[in-house]
Amino acid sequence: MKTEKLVVLCMILLFVQLVACEKTSIETRNPEKSGLRSSNDSIDDQSQTRYITTDTIRDISQQSPALFTLINGISPYVMWRVIPSASVNNNGTSAIIYFQKEGKHRVFAIDSMSFDTTYIDVEVAPFRVVEPKIHEQSFYNDDEVYITPFADADTAEVLQLKFVTKRSYDCTNNRLIMNTLQKGSNYEVGFEKVASGTYCSPGEKKAQNSTTYLTKGNKGNIQITFNGKIYNGSFERKGFKYTFNWPYESGAVFTTKSL
Repeated sequence: MKTEKLVVLCMILLFVQLVACEKTSIETRNPEKSGLRSSNDSIDDQSQTRYITTDTIRDISQQSPALFTLINGISPYVMWRVIPSASVNNNGTSAIIYFQKEGKHRVFAIDSMSFDTTYIDVEVAPFRVVEPKIHEQSFYNDDEVYITPFADADTAEVLQLKFVTKRSYDCTNNRLIMNTLQKGSNYEVGFEKVASGTYCSPGEKKAQNSTTYLTKGNKGNIQITFNGKIYNGSFERKGFKYTFNWPYESGAVFTTKSL
């Protein structure tokens, strides 16, 4: 019996000794480096605040592009969301948003790396119908109009008049606006303005237009109104040849007086 107790006691002492040795080994071992960031290096610990910028947060037009940009984001890839929903063109740290409804909206920018969320509240204005801008110009005070007549020998009774201004006007797609009238052998042309409709192609050019008359008889009278002044003259046709009696050398000028 005593022998058995002695054996048990020896085993206990041996176990205690082994535990003590293992503890000493653990305490003297160098620590391994961790692949995880410490709390001091957390992506949440940023010196700069993230925020969203846009031109205005109030009275934003519906169905018009509104640019939103995330400032001080971590990742160049950002998920954009809008409540209520809107059409979003995602460009990374920026987005172009087309709002479809009036009222308050919240725009979210979600960082794809940290999943941190930044938002901004905006107000969208009621839908307004905007009348298209018509590009029109009045004539310059010192401008003139040049008239060039044309006639084909095969159809000599058809007289074409081409008009072009001396001065250039805005929009390379501009046009000389005019009205025409024929009463028997009297032919009238009135010039109103220069216009290019709702679209203006950048640049300048001289305004032009033309008209065609079916002449009646061998003689006719021409009246041209330009820049508030009235110019009168006449023409005579013999066969396929025309002669123009036009006494003006300024204002409204024929480039040739015979065909």
